[in-house]
Amino acid sequence: MKKILVIEDETILRKNTVRMIELTEELGEVLVEESSDAREALHKIRSFQPDLIISDFMMPFINGNSFLSQLRKIELFKSTPVIFLSAKPDVAKLIHDSNTSFLMKPFLYKELISNINNYLGY
Repeated sequence: MKKILVIEDETILRKNTVRMIELTEELGEVLVEESSDAREALHKIRSFQPDLIISDFMMPFINGNSFLSQLRKIELFKSTPVIFLSAKPDVAKLIHDSNTSFLMKPFLYKELISNINNYLGY
């Protein structure tokens, strides 16, 4: 079973994304956890050990670049794939990590699932 962590400060978007992933049969059995910000996620990540992280880029406390930098310092997560989400197209230019991708909000359901499939090999 693959594990996915969704980090999003907008509650409705976070809950909808989690539900969308859980209901996608082509992903098989996935365990999805959620966090409302990157600081909370960094605490949760060690015990949950996700195979993939889907994260908003513009968040309170820690933005996407800072989150990614802190994540990559943890040996276990040096290569964990991250899909960043943002309504600002310029964010894509800020991401310089080979195991990351970017989806523009609002994103299409099939785009998210396609990205998940690419990283988790479904």
